[in-house]
Amino acid sequence: MLYGISNQKMQDVYKRWKLPPGRMSLFSGIKATTIIDSSYNASRVAMIDAIEVLKEIGNQKTIAVIGDMRELGTLSQTEHELVAKALVDNSIRKIVLVGPHMQTYVLPFILQHGYELNKTVFHTNSPQDVVSIIKSQGFLNGGETILVKGSQNTLFLEGVVQQLLVSKKDVEALCRRETRWNSKRQAIYPNL
Repeated sequence: MLYGISNQKMQDVYKRWKLPPGRMSLFSGIKATTIIDSSYNASRVAMIDAIEVLKEIGNQKTIAVIGDMRELGTLSQTEHELVAKALVDNSIRKIVLVGPHMQTYVLPFILQHGYELNKTVFHTNSPQDVVSIIKSQGFLNGGETILVKGSQNTLFLEGVVQQLLVSKKDVEALCRRETRWNSKRQAIYPNL
């Protein structure tokens, strides 16, 4: 008993508890993948924590789809480079970088540490291209764990998650499902 709450009551609540949408939610993805949907937003600390979780549960079959962290001002380069170091330090097997900050600050570091462009690290400025990369011949073997994380401004990476889901019923559990977000997401992903 803690704070007057029985252990059984705490266990019952914990079984029903879910994180808010887009914050480290787990979904079943195509080709028997597991998707870690953390597409709601991104900061350096949250990004690095998510990468470490990916390594822990990914069993060396890890893919990180990482988008720009926005609104960092003069700290942007330093913060992105720390994320690049975390990707390398955690031996993430394949990396898809999304956005100009990822191209400028993360991609060079990744390439200097043994990743190969268009083999183990990929870059696009268009979130719409991410699914084409993931679905391309030979990218997925099956059974991988895919982390999707980035800032929302112009990226809306929940659109990537949506296209990788096995069950379309899971779309309701993604972030930014309110009407006001639909037109912004539609501008990036016209076929959703």
